[in-house]
Amino acid sequence: MDKIHITWKRAFSYMSGLFVLAFGVSLSILADLGVSPVSSLPYALSLSSGMTVGIGTVIAAYLLGKILGWYMKHFKARLELWLADENDDFKDGEDEKEKIAIEKEANV
Repeated sequence: MDKIHITWKRAFSYMSGLFVLAFGVSLSILADLGVSPVSSLPYALSLSSGMTVGIGTVIAAYLLGKILGWYMKHFKARLELWLADENDDFKDGEDEKEKIAIEKEANV
């Protein structure tokens, strides 16, 4: 039950952040300050499709979050292995066994 509460709390925090971001992008456009590179996709969508920039920002941020979540889920073991190789963490025999286990998880 406690895990569900934390998930709802995180989802509410994420959605609140998206709406603040969308509001800021809309104000930036109204003030003729331009848009940031992150906001250029929703801005272009709003010009071509007729949807508001705020809705476009929320949709684009949600989709990018989903893509990042999928990417991290599938490539996390490889990323950990790459970072470990960069830091030379695997020096003795026990760590070598752990490296092999991580490689096996990445290949699954």
